[in-house]
Amino acid sequence: MTMNIRPQIRAIVLVLLVGLFVADSGYAQLPSGKDYISISPIPEISGKAGDTVTILLKMKIDKGWHTYGVNPKVGPDGLGPDATVITVGPKSTFRLAGRPKVVKGLKIHYDSTWAMDIEELYGSVEFSVRVIIDKRLKKGSQKAEVMISAQVCDAKECFPYEDFQVPVEKVIVTSEFVGDMSDTTDGNATAVTKTSALPGEPTKTSITTAGPAKGVTEIEVEQQKGLWSFFFYAMGIGFLALLTPCVFPMIPITVSFFTKRHEKQRGKGFQESLLFGLGIVSTFTAVGIPLSELGYRHAVYCACLQSFRCI
Repeated sequence: MTMNIRPQIRAIVLVLLVGLFVADSGYAQLPSGKDYISISPIPEISGKAGDTVTILLKMKIDKGWHTYGVNPKVGPDGLGPDATVITVGPKSTFRLAGRPKVVKGLKIHYDSTWAMDIEELYGSVEFSVRVIIDKRLKKGSQKAEVMISAQVCDAKECFPYEDFQVPVEKVIVTSEFVGDMSDTTDGNATAVTKTSALPGEPTKTSITTAGPAKGVTEIEVEQQKGLWSFFFYAMGIGFLALLTPCVFPMIPITVSFFTKRHEKQRGKGFQESLLFGLGIVSTFTAVGIPLSELGYRHAVYCACLQSFRCI
């Protein structure tokens, strides 16, 4: 008896399209810390090449929500909240001149979760950010950007660490630098600290980053390379997943089954194997989309593994 394959294939394709549409609309509506914070654009910055200028960053946090201060805090167990980090760039335009300071909206209190005093930012917050205009710049207008990386929380939950891009209208270099051009290091990268040692011992030098390092997973690295690179990476991982005691022995059995079907009626094995494959894809897609969204929502409404405030 001949199977009518086309209606079944159309049904599977329809399920896949509906699943992708639901996933896209679901992720687009997921809450974010950016829903509770607004940051004012930075007006025009002007100065001579090599000058140090101060940028006033203004941020408004909704009532009941907060972020953490710019000074990293570590409790007795070696853990602490994610400090807010401010970076500037590009390096060819300007760089940080020291750690930014909070001039408004900072509250310090004891937190039993971390067993220490922590810095939290509430309401109308202002940062004082000192930057050095690059000495190599020519007179004229330059492009620049300021980035605030922070974790937004309330009394019960925290969103994942996020980057907030703050547009700079423009940087006007009023005149070129005249003098020593050697000091052109990037203030965003590292800060070198020298500590005194015992008599007869060399001075100890330690290098620390301007903010807490954020880990980048192997998957994130592949995603940054582009869609096709990530596609082939995911396909390779899928093939490796076949090399398991439960799945690998089934490969020759499945192949021989459809080969026999093809021998009995030419083309039947190919059609049924295609239907079989599409059925597996549609099943995992239909099940995976709601489960992945549920897992993401759980991660969003938890304290990102470090705040210990899961609901």
